[in-house]
Amino acid sequence: MDTPCIPSEPKLRWECIQNITRIFSTSRRTLVCDRDLMSIDISNTAIDACEAILAVLLVCDWSLRAWTLLEAIRGHELYILCKEDQIIELVDAITLVRQAGRIELPLLYGNRDYLLQHPDINLLAQESDLFDIGDTRVIPLDLELTRGFIGIGEAAELLSHRHPTRDGDDLLIWSLLIGDLEAADAETLWKRQIGTDIHVGSLISSAPRLKCFGLSWAPSRPFLRSTTETPGGGPRVYEPFEGGNTIKGQITPEGLSARWLIFQFQAAEYMGVRSRANSVEDPKFHERMQTIGNQHLAGYTWGVLLATGPRGSLNAARIVSPKCEGQLLVICASHNGDSWEWRDIYEWDNQVPLPRFESKVILIT
Repeated sequence: MDTPCIPSEPKLRWECIQNITRIFSTSRRTLVCDRDLMSIDISNTAIDACEAILAVLLVCDWSLRAWTLLEAIRGHELYILCKEDQIIELVDAITLVRQAGRIELPLLYGNRDYLLQHPDINLLAQESDLFDIGDTRVIPLDLELTRGFIGIGEAAELLSHRHPTRDGDDLLIWSLLIGDLEAADAETLWKRQIGTDIHVGSLISSAPRLKCFGLSWAPSRPFLRSTTETPGGGPRVYEPFEGGNTIKGQITPEGLSARWLIFQFQAAEYMGVRSRANSVEDPKFHERMQTIGNQHLAGYTWGVLLATGPRGSLNAARIVSPKCEGQLLVICASHNGDSWEWRDIYEWDNQVPLPRFESKVILIT
């Protein structure tokens, strides 16, 4: 219970937060106390009551706050407090509705497996049976999930749909969700990830970036809160996604080393009003390249557009974002063509042919 147990005084609050990882690792159950859920009567454990629990849990205040996401993922055995202090385990409510109620309600929890974590790895098979998944093989990611940790991309995606209590809480919760130490700043968080891999698709969002060598690609926050902070003053904010279907890059002391689909060009070719005046390129293609050059490549010798593809594919994967109608690409710039600096992301119109990409490993510093 973060509201009554964590004080507002900064020093005391930080001391309490530093104990969160230990508390969750030794806990046995998580009890959800939400005003809307506490009004549901389950005295007879009727199907309609369980249906109400599944429907309300998705939209109640507990499911919208950032701190309670930590409770959902790091806690064990999720129980719901209902009317007259009666409790029911979420898994039991889902099972009852699946067997005799509206099947569409349990299906909504199929992509919310962080609500169904178990401390015992052997119980993962029960979750597969619950949704008729069929495949009960245990992979390394499953082991992390049973410990209450998720990937850094998935954590950013989930946090983008919730609101933090205080400014800066999103970064703190982000670090706790991935099993990191309580990070006071984003640079420290990312430097502790050196030597690990990351799905590059999880980086393609409007999240602001760090301004330090080796980390120009690294988000300084898990997501962008408002359109007023959008790089370049653009009206759209592209939310993060976990990127699990995209290739992985390695975080090194020098930067992010990863294989991308790239289109490399000299910056001067697409800068200025008369750039490539006699070009035989498609006019719409040239117009977009000129916009990219003039807005993001001033003072650089080289530019590159990056797309990420599914693992094992040379085709560009479409980055799914609720406000994206085209293809999201990454813009990077370089002085020498060897190491690159992350500049921005760009939505490429689907009506305009994409540039001809080639597959190449590059270093973004």
